[in-house]
Amino acid sequence: MTSRFLRLASVSLLWLCLIGSVRCEISISEISIPTANSSPSGVSVWRGQTVFFCESARAKIGALDVSSGAIKELNLPSLQDDPVAVSADSAGLAWVVTNLTNTVIRINSSSGELKSWTPQVHEGFSDIKVAPNGLIWLANRAGTSVGTLDVNTGLIKEFSAQGMKPFRIAVDMQRVWFTDPDDDKVAFLVPDTLDLTTFTLSPGSKPTAIALDERGFAWVALLGLNQILEINPGTGETASRNILTPESGVYGIAVAPDGSVWFTEALANKIGRFDRGRDELTEFMVPTPSSFPTSIAVGSDGRAWFVEETGNKLGSVAGAATLTSSTGSTSGGPEGFSSPTLWLVVAVAAVGCAGVWAYYHKRKPKPKQRAKDR
Repeated sequence: MTSRFLRLASVSLLWLCLIGSVRCEISISEISIPTANSSPSGVSVWRGQTVFFCESARAKIGALDVSSGAIKELNLPSLQDDPVAVSADSAGLAWVVTNLTNTVIRINSSSGELKSWTPQVHEGFSDIKVAPNGLIWLANRAGTSVGTLDVNTGLIKEFSAQGMKPFRIAVDMQRVWFTDPDDDKVAFLVPDTLDLTTFTLSPGSKPTAIALDERGFAWVALLGLNQILEINPGTGETASRNILTPESGVYGIAVAPDGSVWFTEALANKIGRFDRGRDELTEFMVPTPSSFPTSIAVGSDGRAWFVEETGNKLGSVAGAATLTSSTGSTSGGPEGFSSPTLWLVVAVAAVGCAGVWAYYHKRKPKPKQRAKDR
């Protein structure tokens, strides 16, 4: 009888765990930036171990050690430096561009060593990306060009954007992509041939951030249309998906190793995720109200990191590998459960326990039966 009781208890517990795991939601954690009112902007993740982010209003770069949760802040050479973008290379060095001082800065967060270049090219930079082959690519919005930095000479090899104003860039081994929110265009350059392919979008699209998936397809945040856009560079075909929340202020975008697309909704105070395989959009509320999440990046471990410009925090999304299509929340019950899920689990547990109790007492001989059996 004891063994049967244990088996029933185990089955009930198993059902409880299964239901909890099926409906388990992701959690969003936040870390306050040590310096107040730092206006964090760009973000980049190195191997899931270090998260770099810009502190645009304080002339600093932050480096989070993921394992310890500690943030190290590094001062840039000039108090006038306003870092707007950062990109980590394969060695874990952070490459930063400033807008006002028109500077490229390389940072070793371990040693604190900084090296800077101030190329005499037009005005300030708007973005920086380290390519898979190690090339440092820059977007010069005012100079209507993209270019590569020669770290030995400090010179930049420029490529004309043919009148477009590159705002954000994304690079792989074949192409350099960039967005132009002023003219509602997205384009890619093939450096080997200097061929430039342009996609003219609907008026008012305002393409902002751009990211590439493992196929070389581009994903673009369309701020003006409240959409994310997919572009096939081979065929030129495009496909857009509407954000669930109207006027969400979709801004940053990144692609995870599993192909899912993450994006920020600055005005809605949410983080969004698009599951390509299921063709499903999901949104998750950021815990801090009115935090204005903007830039987002995903590490090699699939964890998404984002900055909260007015919340002055660095946020991360955990549980990315086990997401369901349900809308997530960080409140309403114990971590990992929403309120409806919690009540369902409690109900199942109660039914399971009642069943075990009923079975046990049904099998237990009554006193009169015991006497008769003797």
